[in-house]
Amino acid sequence: MGFKTKIHNLAKIQIRAWHLPDAILDEVYLHLTVVVPADIEHNLIRPQGSIHGLSAEFVRRDHDVMGRDHLFEFRVYFGDDEQTLYVAKGRYQILDD
Repeated sequence: MGFKTKIHNLAKIQIRAWHLPDAILDEVYLHLTVVVPADIEHNLIRPQGSIHGLSAEFVRRDHDVMGRDHLFEFRVYFGDDEQTLYVAKGRYQILDD
């Protein structure tokens, strides 16, 4: 079954506000639009205590700043057609060693 991803405006606004390096920004969109829909079983989890929606969580290493990782968590919902993944909103954190 082929899934497709649609990113809500709120999530797009949040991603822009994070002022990510271009390479990390590209990886975020690649992960949400290609990686997650290609293998939802291994890329989406149900947050503990949540009955609505799933979570896509991933970390990306910053190649420009040694010892820095970027942690992302996005809330994802299935569309009524059960083939569309809607990315509703996200959270972001910088992790420095």
